[in-house]
Amino acid sequence: MESEADPDLDISEEDINQAADTLREVVTTCEDPVTLRTFFSSFVRKIILEKDRLVVDYDPTKLMNHETSVVHSKHRWLPDLDSNQGPAD
Repeated sequence: MESEADPDLDISEEDINQAADTLREVVTTCEDPVTLRTFFSSFVRKIILEKDRLVVDYDPTKLMNHETSVVHSKHRWLPDLDSNQGPAD
């Protein structure tokens, strides 16, 4: 991972600190190991524990903010009702 070039990101040092604080809070306050494992498995590929260091192999694209939204901004789980979906007589 050290040989990989850093991606061009438009983030501040404050953004990095906020992300680190958020991850730290998730790790220290989550009481459900399944939830925690599911969260980290969404971007961590593997963790290698060596004698003198810990290496985390992760997918940086899963951590970056993309221009397109992956979360829907409106609740659209039911279609709008029309005249054909009225009560039966």
